[in-house]
Amino acid sequence: MRKNYLKIIFVLILSLSPIRGFTNDDGNFFLKSCESDSEAYLIGFCQGYIRAAWTSLSIKSDGKEIGSLLGICDPNEAITEQITKVITLWMNNNPNKLHYPTFKIFVTAMQEGFPCEQQ
Repeated sequence: MRKNYLKIIFVLILSLSPIRGFTNDDGNFFLKSCESDSEAYLIGFCQGYIRAAWTSLSIKSDGKEIGSLLGICDPNEAITEQITKVITLWMNNNPNKLHYPTFKIFVTAMQEGFPCEQQ
């Protein structure tokens, strides 16, 4: 069963990797994109990446959403702008980790911003 979870996580990472060929795939570029207020393509990159990654977390494996398997649980009313603020805040608070790949930053920020409640 654990192997299935690892396979799904691997597929998620690969599904977002085509972006790497077009841009720098790290937090430096991601932060610049998310904080842009004038360059439409940067804003589009940030918002598009977040929507795609957020949507991928709702894919189910063995009846559980991948997001919850990664320790990410969100209120249903979370919107892209709110998620963008959470991720941008995390990047600004962790400048020493901006060299991390974008997906790792996304997951880490979301784990801290929308943790699952312990039962």
